[in-house]
Amino acid sequence: MHRQILLFSILLTGCWFSACQKISSRQDLEKIQGLEKKADVNREAASMGAANLDKALLTDLGKAYLDWADRYPAAPETPEFLFRAGELYSNELQDFPKAIEVFQRDYQNYPDHKTAANALFFIGYLYNNSLHDLAKAEQFYKEFLTKYPAHNMAKHAQFELESLGMTPDQVFEKIMAGDSIPVNSDSVSSLPIQ
Repeated sequence: MHRQILLFSILLTGCWFSACQKISSRQDLEKIQGLEKKADVNREAASMGAANLDKALLTDLGKAYLDWADRYPAAPETPEFLFRAGELYSNELQDFPKAIEVFQRDYQNYPDHKTAANALFFIGYLYNNSLHDLAKAEQFYKEFLTKYPAHNMAKHAQFELESLGMTPDQVFEKIMAGDSIPVNSDSVSSLPIQ
């Protein structure tokens, strides 16, 4: 009899926990969606000169993405949220070490997700173009080319690798000499702003 009561208690606790987690995840997702909408409105206003970019709002959004990833690592949204956080920290908050940390988390924890390859590319890109750590940039570009030789960013990674340490004038000369990469707007649309 005691065994049946214990088993029933365990099952009831498990059901209660599962229901609570679903409610929490829905609330957390709604919070992220609300912050994304506010951020989009702010970005639009800032692009038209009607407002400044709200860094506090963007910081809150980045934190919400990371909180989600901590709470729900197995959720299907998690790799995408990590990638969005990496872009946010890179492009708008200009916190390049944090962006690299988040991109690495995405790449390492979700290697089979569609965001993994781009996350790896951006790690190399940020080391190269934002932190000017050429040794790290080379390491990550080479890893990218080894793992994703047929990816649409592979030519960009190869070009970046071959241009490491060059001045902007030298890169321009390289491009003018015909040693450039074909521009694909889909593959470069989210390159971090310098």
